[in-house]
Amino acid sequence: DLFWRSGHRIELTYDEAGWKRAVELMNATDVGKAQTDIELAIDALKAQPGLDGGIASIGYCFGGLLSYHTAANGLVDVAIAYYGGGIQNQLDRADEIEVPLLMHFGEQDSHIPLEAVEKIAERFENNDNVEIVVYPEAEHGFNCSHRDSYNQRAAAEAHGNTLIFLGQEL
Repeated sequence: DLFWRSGHRIELTYDEAGWKRAVELMNATDVGKAQTDIELAIDALKAQPGLDGGIASIGYCFGGLLSYHTAANGLVDVAIAYYGGGIQNQLDRADEIEVPLLMHFGEQDSHIPLEAVEKIAERFENNDNVEIVVYPEAEHGFNCSHRDSYNQRAAAEAHGNTLIFLGQEL
């Protein structure tokens, strides 16, 4: 619950009002504090008996940016970012990425321009731990079946790529 500091059990919808509220909450979120929350959640997970495999973070939109930071902080064994907005503005952390990282982007994303994705790809072109996949005709939120931007083909391909990635890296 990334927004717990702003309210109890916040539920967001995919209509215009829900999107507006999500942006407000995202802009009000202290990323450092969110990373502390994520670290505490990972520590609690690691303390569970029977955890034999590695830990992955998977985030969507703002969560994709947080998954990127989680990878840079070395908190997980692998990380996945679905249309992680703002990663192109956080490339000063690129050298901190030592775990496998998979990033999914939509070619038609109206929130993350293709130029931003190209900037990310250029920064990571010599890092074998980082894989970037761009899905043709996919818009921001292409993986969410509750949104108008849902793209079944891109979502299925991204899901398959994610499962392969996790299978290879964990």
